[in-house]
Amino acid sequence: MRDKDSTEYTGIESFVDEKIKNIDFSWFPFNRAFALKHNDETEGEFKKEVIEKFNTESDEVKRNIKTLHDACTTLSARVSSI
Repeated sequence: MRDKDSTEYTGIESFVDEKIKNIDFSWFPFNRAFALKHNDETEGEFKKEVIEKFNTESDEVKRNIKTLHDACTTLSARVSSI
């Protein structure tokens, strides 16, 4: 927009130009992409799915840690017996 005459602005460009001149950044989607904005129900469902996935993956990580711990314990016992 800096290289464009304001008389050639589109409607959106005019809107943004006016907001910037008035130091009004309420139009800018801070910390959120406008295209990804969800309504409360969709957002709630998305959060629920993320939490469920996290819990599932967390349980798998715990199982893997236990398996590694058991293997280390077995290996340590075998080395000690040598």
